[in-house]
Amino acid sequence: MNLKNKKLLLLGGSSVSSAEIIEYAKSMGVYVIVADNQEINAGKRIADESWLISTQDIEKLAEISAEVGIDGVFAGVSEFNLECAMTICRRLGLPFYANEQHWDICKNKDKFKDYCRLNYVPTVREYALGELDKTEFGYDVQYPVVIKPTDGSAADGVCLCVNEKELREAYPKALSFSKAGKVLVEEYVTGMETVAYYAIKDGEMSLSSMADKYLCSEGKGSTPLPVAYVYPSRFLNRYVEQVDKAARRMFCQMGIKNGVLGIQGFYTGERFAFFEMGYRLGGTAQYRYTRILNRINSMEMMVNYSLTGKMCGYNLSLDNPYFNKCCCTFSLLSHEGKVAKVLGLDIVRALPGVIKIEQRYLEGDWVAKSGTVRQVTLRFNLVEETREKIVETMRYIQKVADVIDAEGKSMLFHPFNCHKLLE
Repeated sequence: MNLKNKKLLLLGGSSVSSAEIIEYAKSMGVYVIVADNQEINAGKRIADESWLISTQDIEKLAEISAEVGIDGVFAGVSEFNLECAMTICRRLGLPFYANEQHWDICKNKDKFKDYCRLNYVPTVREYALGELDKTEFGYDVQYPVVIKPTDGSAADGVCLCVNEKELREAYPKALSFSKAGKVLVEEYVTGMETVAYYAIKDGEMSLSSMADKYLCSEGKGSTPLPVAYVYPSRFLNRYVEQVDKAARRMFCQMGIKNGVLGIQGFYTGERFAFFEMGYRLGGTAQYRYTRILNRINSMEMMVNYSLTGKMCGYNLSLDNPYFNKCCCTFSLLSHEGKVAKVLGLDIVRALPGVIKIEQRYLEGDWVAKSGTVRQVTLRFNLVEETREKIVETMRYIQKVADVIDAEGKSMLFHPFNCHKLLE
């Protein structure tokens, strides 16, 4: 595979994977151009060239890309930017791993759940809504429920409701985040959240990894947010026995031939129930673990596809979700405020189990109270021999790392109870 002197246009330079995408592409001799509406960001600092053009300005980006001879267009984990990249690639006849039909299924949770039911992939029950001006808002609703936009992301517009009054109040918020003008009301499932990640190459599929997802909340009434993804999942064997075959059949029926994806759901102790799918690199960057433990890197395969039309570079036989070490994507979340200082990162960086630190907010940045993953201020990728050692490292990180506001107060949520990982 020779990528030397090819030109890659990367849409968005500030996402969690942008710098790694650029560094890999440049190591292969690729000329990398970053385009977005920011004067400077992490990606633009290391790219060969940058364009101050909004990623949604499809016409201008397509025109200039054709003029300079772009060979591939890609984005990191942003679904918005990936959809823009897909549109540009279609106009210029460049390779892109997904088509509009695939993207429509992933954007719309109701369509994804239709495919689940067709292929006997267990899914979360949903309720039909009545009209807002009718006496009954919903029919046969058993509270609590979760309301969400059918085509939302990053937990935007997602609310937990314990009665009809809260459901009525949450409805317009959820609707405001839906471009399609549709919402879902689903049963509130208690249990462990799980995410299963697959790599697909020319129709061949491999289960790459599976994580358990641990949540925390900012306070009473707030939406729980992810604080830790732990690999391998405690329920991996059950997933392989109960769901994997049906999930692969579902991906085939969707017509997916290449790329990486993840399906997210719950394990209740008795059954799995899935509710959404992401057809893209995961925001938790699970390729950082497979790169170390299994010597396979799906991020690099995706970049290769954008430039060659092939998921080349690795054989999927290298994938093995039964990691021989414990891995954890651990996040520290902040309350609303202006960041004055970030403390302890040099100490954390020296820990042998820490393979990556993402500092998402710099001094002077404002953290808004969004109730979404945008409140993740620091994120750490950890690799240790056991879960017990992961817990020890997480506890130490919470002791030494901090985000301080202008008044000298910590902005971080209360420390996460790391021992939940051992329960």
